[in-house]
Amino acid sequence: MCMCKGEGAEFLLIWLGFIITTLFFIGIVVLRASKRKILTLGFTVQTSQNQRIDPEN
Repeated sequence: MCMCKGEGAEFLLIWLGFIITTLFFIGIVVLRASKRKILTLGFTVQTSQNQRIDPEN
């Protein structure tokens, strides 16, 4: 019985590690995607401002 309990605990630890690593990886991907979106938004804002300034000149 002790062997089965030990295996169960190891199995749970492996699953916890797997879940934590997957969440960490997803978090990194989301952060990178959000940074890219922010950069693209800033770039579009700059281009729109430049386009607004050009007709005035």
